[in-house]
Amino acid sequence: MIKILTLLGNNYGGCLQAVALQKIMKQYDEVETINYDEYLNSNKSIKEIIKDIVYYKRNKKFSKFKQQNLKLTKEKNHLVDDLKSKYIVGSDQVWNPTTLSYEIRKKFFLSFVKDKKRKFSYAASIGEENIDTDGKEKEIVKFLESFNKISVRESSSAKILNSKYNLNAISVLDPTMVVEKKIWDSFIEKKYKEKNYILVYTLGMNKKCIKTIDIFSKKNSKKIIEIFYRKRFKNTKRVENNFGPQDFINAIANSD
Repeated sequence: MIKILTLLGNNYGGCLQAVALQKIMKQYDEVETINYDEYLNSNKSIKEIIKDIVYYKRNKKFSKFKQQNLKLTKEKNHLVDDLKSKYIVGSDQVWNPTTLSYEIRKKFFLSFVKDKKRKFSYAASIGEENIDTDGKEKEIVKFLESFNKISVRESSSAKILNSKYNLNAISVLDPTMVVEKKIWDSFIEKKYKEKNYILVYTLGMNKKCIKTIDIFSKKNSKKIIEIFYRKRFKNTKRVENNFGPQDFINAIANSD
């Protein structure tokens, strides 16, 4: 048995990499993804509670997609070594010190798995130039030294782990890029409701980007669909904040 520990939040990339990694590992052994919610026991802020209300429809779509496309462990948040399984942590930003507290990240360093031979990472991401911001560097290095093999998503992460800590890490493709195209094709609706559009989905945006996209849209007579929470472009036809993972794949596949 292979057990995967990853971030299962309602994030497009995170959700799709979880599905892809499980499909890849099924070629080698029986596989389950650990049903772990890193924020289950933390107190949510007012802002986070409001966000959950605003994104209620989207969150329901994510839950349904994960239930349909992931084999999850029956127990939720049960991080106990069964002494038989191999454990893989990754992909996504499971080791990012600025987005996850040390107490949460400790679990993503497979601190609960006892045997070095059964600990692996696949395309784990640090996302920063340092592995720690909490004064826990020595503890983290010890955890990493207890892995059988370490692979990370960014070549910059591999460079840090190797040059600074001599951990023999390698960089590999995100699992979404490893699976065959037919996996993603199976989610695509050929008769999609929208035609002749540019899809905009970004982690950051500045005035120059907005102006460039507006000019491109007008020049090519294309409307804009944004995956965001408010309108940013003159030629935006629709702002979507309730897309689930399948809507996301469809919108990309059918865009111009």
